[in-house]
Amino acid sequence: MRYVMKNTAGIAVLALASIIDSQPIDYTVTCGEKSQLDFLQCNSIAQTLVPDITCCRYYNMCGDLTRCSEEMCCQLQLGETTDQSTTSQNTDSSTIVTDNSLTIVTATISATTAATEDNNTNASTIVEDASNTTATSTFAESNDITATTAEVITNTATELETNTPDDELELVDNTITCAVMAFEEELTCAAGSGVAADIACCRWHNACDGLLKCLDELCCVEGIAPSPSPSPVQIATGEFLTTCGAYDGIVCDEGNDLLSDVECCEFDNSCTDNVLKCRSGLCCADTVAGLIPVVESTISTTQISTTSSSAASVASSTQAATTNGLSEDEDEDTPDGSGTDVDRPNVPATAQDACSCEGGVIDGLCYDDLSTAIETADDEDVVYIGGSKSVANPIRFSSSVTIQGVACSGTFPTLTATFDSTDGAILEATNSDTQKVELIDLRMTGSPGMRSAGFHTLGAEGTAGSQRVELSLSNVHMYDMTSERPGVGVFVGNSAGLVVDGDCTFTGLLMSTSDTDRYAGGAAVAVIYLDSLYTISISGTFEDNKAYYPEASLHSGGGAVYLDFMAGDVTFERGVEFRSNEANQGGAIHVQEIVGEMIVDGLYLSNQANDDGFGARGGALRVQKLSRGSRVYVVGTFTDNEAEGRGGVVATNVHLPTSELVFDGDFRRNTASTAGGVWSYWSSVDMDGTVVFEGNSEFSGNRAIRDEDTSIYDMAGEDGNEATLSEEDWEGDTVQIN
Repeated sequence: MRYVMKNTAGIAVLALASIIDSQPIDYTVTCGEKSQLDFLQCNSIAQTLVPDITCCRYYNMCGDLTRCSEEMCCQLQLGETTDQSTTSQNTDSSTIVTDNSLTIVTATISATTAATEDNNTNASTIVEDASNTTATSTFAESNDITATTAEVITNTATELETNTPDDELELVDNTITCAVMAFEEELTCAAGSGVAADIACCRWHNACDGLLKCLDELCCVEGIAPSPSPSPVQIATGEFLTTCGAYDGIVCDEGNDLLSDVECCEFDNSCTDNVLKCRSGLCCADTVAGLIPVVESTISTTQISTTSSSAASVASSTQAATTNGLSEDEDEDTPDGSGTDVDRPNVPATAQDACSCEGGVIDGLCYDDLSTAIETADDEDVVYIGGSKSVANPIRFSSSVTIQGVACSGTFPTLTATFDSTDGAILEATNSDTQKVELIDLRMTGSPGMRSAGFHTLGAEGTAGSQRVELSLSNVHMYDMTSERPGVGVFVGNSAGLVVDGDCTFTGLLMSTSDTDRYAGGAAVAVIYLDSLYTISISGTFEDNKAYYPEASLHSGGGAVYLDFMAGDVTFERGVEFRSNEANQGGAIHVQEIVGEMIVDGLYLSNQANDDGFGARGGALRVQKLSRGSRVYVVGTFTDNEAEGRGGVVATNVHLPTSELVFDGDFRRNTASTAGGVWSYWSSVDMDGTVVFEGNSEFSGNRAIRDEDTSIYDMAGEDGNEATLSEEDWEGDTVQIN
């Protein structure tokens, strides 16, 4: 049965199946072992876990043995056992609650027979599809990750690991239509023929029980008029014009004033008359010294130079600096990823020698080798770097330091990796305890044909590690690098806070491997664990980054950013831009589990989730799991994002009780090949959270190609039941689910 939710209809009950595909492996355990392995918990305080009951760790993997579930393992404390034979599945009941401005849609799953279905929402790991992508919920040892608040995740140096069983899989239906394949530009019809849109076909060979693959010879039929070419990508350019004073997020250095009346654009190339993006280089100036910013409208990814967002940002290109710290070429400006060049008179004397120093300068002392300078720096030292540097081996350091570039001849330094390493980075923070690192006014890139990364901490995709690193990036540009490890630009295992400012850019970063045990993406930024005590703030520009796993898991999460277990709050700031990033899950961003609050603001343009063999989800954003009490606010501008599967903008799987997902943004021309033009939900467990579509949201031209209809959301489960909302059904009133 298909449920269509309309604003005038109110509430319907959506019953979702909870059968999960699995692999033929014996996983006989006890309820106690299941609790330790997968954090099985009893929801009710009147129940207690019975540890000695024999059960199967995963559904349908131990013959006739029942899977370890809450219904099976949890019994009343007074000795009354739960009735495992009672089934109260109800797929037809419905309730309507509506008023003039709010429609509430309840999506629930009734308790089901424990022997056939498992509705346990407390398992720490939910695996989504046949590519073995796992929700690698990183957790602090002895802490319950499904607790009602993030505060239970304590600040501990305990080794953090991820729990990644690979056998609970979302079924992937590769049956599509020729219209879907044509939309994905995989068909080329000869003159005089066009695509027969309604013909059912298979995305891959031998993957649909005998159904033919979608090829030209099947889908192209003579006499059908070809479809018109798609309209060029456009966004509403007049909406983002503002002033430096009105734009939130500009922070000027000490000694510099905010030019409040200067016009600027919230996003690059998004305003008429070539108005530049709001950045500190445009909006801040040393008015006392009479220095007004000189801006350059041409932007280059390969020649990023001099926008300083920090104090002490510019030094002389020679030793003959004047008394006010300015060089003779102070008025020159160079094409820059952030668009401006500002020479300032407050360069510390310790930085003056950086342009002629082969390595780096610390306290006025020049080291002839960059590695030596950084590796020998003490806590709170500033290492000044000038000019281009080749880095032959990863630079490993354990001190809490600031590494700051100095503009020489109008250009900030470039650190180029000349080594080839599957997981090595130019800078590697190695203190096993805590470390604070600031990177300022730097460019980092790799060498053609070689693998390298920008900045890494300890830890890995499967283990966050006990090291805690606080990292901030100001005016840092990472581009043209390839690595086989998540976080080609930045990888942090155990974060004690991360700030990426608005002058940073991440461009042309590729995360790719043939290793079968890799699932995380995040070509630009990857963070495995964020404690509830800390926060992440991300701004800047992320463009043309990609996570791709050929002939391996065929699955990758986050073309630009990958976040694993986030107990703290995460903010993608208003000025952040994600353009043309690609992955299998979350073309721009992938989040495995959010426990705290996450705000998703900014511009998301033409990001794509590609189907590499096992489905694709979330053209812009993928959130695997919303934990108890978590909040996710999707409030940015989303245009022309695409999923070769479900969720043109956002795709989710697990919404635990008291979680909330709120849509309050601008959504235009986003497309899902199958379901959910804006949002798609698929799960084998209860939809216990709340989802809200605010009435002032904008929806225009969002589509689900398979449904041949406009589409805002699609909710579905394994039993085939489905709830949808199209743009025609949207009346501009707030819609609340649950």
